Amino acid sequence: WLRDENNRPLGVDRLPDRLGITHFRDDPYRSLVYFTRDIGYEVPDGATEFLEFSWGAWLRGEHDTKAYDLTAPGPYLDLVKGASKSMAALAPDAVVDDGRTAAQLGRIDAWNGGKKETGGEFAKLGRPLSDPKPGKLAEALDYKARVLP
Repeated sequence: WLRDENNRPLGVDRLPDRLGITHFRDDPYRSLVYFTRDIGYEVPDGATEFLEFSWGAWLRGEHDTKAYDLTAPGPYLDLVKGASKSMAALAPDAVVDDGRTAAQLGRIDAWNGGKKETGGEFAKLGRPLSDPKPGKLAEALDYKARVLP
């Protein structure tokens, strides 16, 4: 599971020597998987470590993050919607990555818990920063804009 932001195997000798957001490169697919949680997949009991990297590797072949403005909530939310729907649409026995199936990686039975996009976790994710309870997408984009040059 140790891969760089381009999904290439990464040796421990290439890991950053310091922790902190400025010392790590962003893997847009790993970030995307973070936002699809509980919409397209749920972490199953006894899940393998870092299963997000397996989902990220699979999403690379399904969705092009470069086709979206990942600094703007609207386009990013569109990408999350498409990616999470693709995840939920997989057959449980579909191999996602490294021999692991969609079911083993927590594929959700019904997209967004069976709720419309105006409800459930997808609606919570899309709440703007101005909302009394902003969504984690708005908070993450705001943080990234303030902290990273």
